[in-house]
Amino acid sequence: MKLYAYAGTILAGVQVFFLSVLCFAAPPFSLYRGAIPDDGNGLNPLLQYPEMVIHPPMLYLGYVGFTVPSPSHWAR
Repeated sequence: MKLYAYAGTILAGVQVFFLSVLCFAAPPFSLYRGAIPDDGNGLNPLLQYPEMVIHPPMLYLGYVGFTVPSPSHWAR
């Protein structure tokens, strides 16, 4: 039971880190410079290939897949 408390604390620390990066270091909506076109920019040419569309979700699943089991190892 004590292991769950340590693992939960480590996961909370990871979450706070990424939330602080998202909010303070690299806010996603403040990085665009210049005037935003009325009709948008359209689809990014890199995302027109199926391999490039599947890459971000697979990268995310890799991060989550390593982040969730790691705290139980670190807490031992």
